[in-house]
Amino acid sequence: MLLNVYKRPDKIFVSKNEMRTYGEAGNEYLDLLSGLGEKPANLNDYSKAFFYSSGTEAVEGTIKIARRYGRKKGYGKSKILYIKNSLITGEPFSSKYQDGFESLIGEIQQCEFNNISDIYKKISGACAIMVEAVQGGLIGADAEFLKKLRELCDKWNCLLIFDEIQYGTGRREEGVAYEKFGVLPDVVCMANRLGGEISIGAILLNERADVFTPEDH
Repeated sequence: MLLNVYKRPDKIFVSKNEMRTYGEAGNEYLDLLSGLGEKPANLNDYSKAFFYSSGTEAVEGTIKIARRYGRKKGYGKSKILYIKNSLITGEPFSSKYQDGFESLIGEIQQCEFNNISDIYKKISGACAIMVEAVQGGLIGADAEFLKKLRELCDKWNCLLIFDEIQYGTGRREEGVAYEKFGVLPDVVCMANRLGGEISIGAILLNERADVFTPEDH
């Protein structure tokens, strides 16, 4: 099911035939979103999906979800931890991309890859941890590190977000990295091969992370 960020139209549909839907008065409408979100949202019980035109926008969407989660369910927490050297979620926060663009979004803190002690030191006040489980689609995290991240997110009431933009959607024999490591995140960012060479991005999220209401995003 698509993420609920749109107000429902003032129409009552009584029947449907593939992409065509019919109202009470017999009027015919084209359902341009027919089928969209059905297959991705079935991955490991993810209940919602939302689509973008790029992976960068998908990451932006996850940041907004994290902040809204912190406000709604995380006692006002707003800090986001990200793992150093991640291609999409990490590189934009490096100094070479930041110089000349200050002031930057606040409360974004870098953590060391495969260093759970560094996470322990910084997790207080965090609403989410963003990690690329296979950095650049090539360098895998320690499975124990990712499992500890899941445990910490549950303990400290914050979201675990996986950046699957490079690795996900069948780069290797596993469809997505979280299946490879056996760690289920709350939110997944996807892009690249998802559209078969067409520019597209997407996020998948579970019920815990479903915090948006219409017109939030």
